[in-house]
Amino acid sequence: MRLPGREVEHYPVAVTVESVALGWLRQRQAPHGAVVVADHEITPRTRRGDAWAAPGALRAAVVLRPHLPADAADLLWAHALLAAATVGGSAAPWWPDRLLASDAEVEVGTVQVASQLGPGRVDSAVVTFRMHVPPGGDRGDMLAAALDHLDELLALPPAEVAARYRAADPLDGAALAVDMLPRGTMRGIGTSIDARGAFGVRARTGPSRRLTVTQIGAVHREV
Repeated sequence: MRLPGREVEHYPVAVTVESVALGWLRQRQAPHGAVVVADHEITPRTRRGDAWAAPGALRAAVVLRPHLPADAADLLWAHALLAAATVGGSAAPWWPDRLLASDAEVEVGTVQVASQLGPGRVDSAVVTFRMHVPPGGDRGDMLAAALDHLDELLALPPAEVAARYRAADPLDGAALAVDMLPRGTMRGIGTSIDARGAFGVRARTGPSRRLTVTQIGAVHREV
């Protein structure tokens, strides 16, 4: 797979693309924008630990060295979802890690973010894309478009990225049930993310609350 201007490692089979990218980052100082692509993964998992299987899917991980404060590390999930949504046709981002076909709420992709924090900042991160390829689609073209958009988003101030995410967020203003980690459920009205990537839920009786990605198991829209 050709991605001009980027260092790319392509594997017929990998345990997971993110594990290879993390190893490249930690052991061989992978540069910003380095990409790992695999045709097949042995044990791909979603953020929640569920198995993810899709023959012929796009499976790629990119190394980032973003200019973000440590308390805004969760915003990288917005970067990833917005970048993925640009190549997902009518797909919509679904916080914090899913890409759904907006007409049927069927999952068409998932993202993951593994951030490494330094003193007061995000030192590095690995963003993983796993996406179904539509009929007639090309994995290389999809990945190139997603990475180009990711670069554009990384150049924006955090508040602008959050604003763009809110504009695309189908959960903003919706009645939600949030599966909390390690347990419990929170219900309320979604108020999307802020400039730190914290997701807001306004309780029907009580104050609003901002949730980090590590506090969220899954978000469901209630009828």
